[in-house]
Amino acid sequence: MQWLTPDAGGTHTSNPGEAITSFEERFGKYGKVVLYAFNEVDPFECLGEINKDEYVGYAKRFLKLTDGIVLEGVSQKEIEDFVRKSFHPDQLTKGFVSERDILAISLKIFELLREGV
Repeated sequence: MQWLTPDAGGTHTSNPGEAITSFEERFGKYGKVVLYAFNEVDPFECLGEINKDEYVGYAKRFLKLTDGIVLEGVSQKEIEDFVRKSFHPDQLTKGFVSERDILAISLKIFELLREGV
């Protein structure tokens, strides 16, 4: 099941802190905002501190989908579509991720971008 390894082609580390630092250095402000939103909503109920790098692959997929787009100019609905595409379709159809989770993540990203965080 490919969706169990969302970042199959990326670099991997057994140290969650290193994975997050590397991700944030690579993707800057957008990376921090997007990863924060995924972690804050925590659709897989990973208990943040235990699995704090759980959503790095999903955030990376989101950022690859939006590469070259100024996210501050994107509507909340468009952000919602990018969030949805960050997950594997099976995760959606099998209920691992709910529409409520997708909406919450997208709203958090939209709000943080509007606040200039």
